[in-house]
Amino acid sequence: IYSRRQIIQFICKWILLAFLLFSMILYSMPQSTSQYALSSWTLLRGRSNRFQPMKEMFVEISGEDAFLDTNSPQYRALVFLAEQDPLKLNPNDPILSKQIIQRYVLSVL
Repeated sequence: IYSRRQIIQFICKWILLAFLLFSMILYSMPQSTSQYALSSWTLLRGRSNRFQPMKEMFVEISGEDAFLDTNSPQYRALVFLAEQDPLKLNPNDPILSKQIIQRYVLSVL
């Protein structure tokens, strides 16, 4: 029969081993795979209310075709500004539209 201390040590070793294995797998993943996982998560949880108005604004600059490819710089800039940008600028505010367009152009570069 094992003592309580031995059981706890055994469990801790397995937890540490699982964490190391998970870290190695995550570290060995190609960058594109982790970006795909992030974009898939964004698709699953839904778009913010800024996404569609910003897309309409940016289509006037880049054209509709630029947003068909989810890996294009234009689409990635759209996702960043609509979903991840800490400023969370409101595309429905006409005063901010110039700033949003400037940030879009810089994000595409």
